[in-house]
Amino acid sequence: MRVRSVLLVLLMLTQGAAMAHASSGRAASIELSTPTQEWLSNQTVELVASISNLPFGTQLFYEWDVRDESGQV
Repeated sequence: MRVRSVLLVLLMLTQGAAMAHASSGRAASIELSTPTQEWLSNQTVELVASISNLPFGTQLFYEWDVRDESGQV
């Protein structure tokens, strides 16, 4: 009886130590939007970037490729 009690207590303690923390696996979310959907090649277009769940101190690097409907740069 005593052995079962000790094993039960040990089992309960090891379950608590093996639990994963949900906050450690956050994924960053990036949303890009523009107020206009069509523009001419000589116009300047403004993009709005919204980033959430980004860890503090992380450096971001952006690379842009503008392509037409046929995939040409």
